[in-house]
Amino acid sequence: MKKAILFLLLIAFFPKPASGQVLIGLLFGDKLSTETFHLGVDVGLNLSNLSGIDGTGVKPGLIFGLLGEWRFADNFYLQPELLPFYKVGANKMPPPGSLDDPPIGELVEDKSYSRRMNYFAIPIIVKYALMEQKLHLGLGPQIGFLSSATDTYEGVVTNKITVDQNVEDTLNGTDAGVVFHAEYKFRGQYGMSVAARFYLGLTDTIKDNPGDAVYNRVFSLLASIPIGGDPTEEDEDNE
Repeated sequence: MKKAILFLLLIAFFPKPASGQVLIGLLFGDKLSTETFHLGVDVGLNLSNLSGIDGTGVKPGLIFGLLGEWRFADNFYLQPELLPFYKVGANKMPPPGSLDDPPIGELVEDKSYSRRMNYFAIPIIVKYALMEQKLHLGLGPQIGFLSSATDTYEGVVTNKITVDQNVEDTLNGTDAGVVFHAEYKFRGQYGMSVAARFYLGLTDTIKDNPGDAVYNRVFSLLASIPIGGDPTEEDEDNE
């Protein structure tokens, strides 16, 4: 329990992954894993879209961060995560009138318009373990803090042109929703795992939106790498 609290304090005060990992090592030494708690690294791919806008396409993006997994009952786990790189958005967005109206619209061919956003995301997932701790099914809230947002307009006149526009001021700074999580651990509780996750955004991404609400919808594929190894193996070596 104490290590879970320390992990949450690291999340609050040390958002940079590199700094966090150094401090984790100083705090825990060679005991990064116990029989009830361990730390790990998440890396994976987001496949995201925006609901409320017709005809948009899926946009790939990076997901990366740190996790803590606390086993608080026989088959139940609490997994808070710190994801400073949580890139989402949509392709095939309808262009704003200022870029698509004549004379620009008539001159540009093969036009495309996309939105990319990065959130500082913090999911907190409660998981239930099956199949000798190898299959974990989870559910929990997620909150994200917008750190950047850019709309990109691309087209061809004589040569390809690209117009980037910072739209962070037009979007809400906080996004919140629900995470649905399914995970498989290759060596049980302490092994590397792969997971599929769906994030259902419940807050409108557009600030003061006069039209239909626009929500984040994100499907994620993740690999989680534990830090510190299997403590049960150390106990066996000491016997």
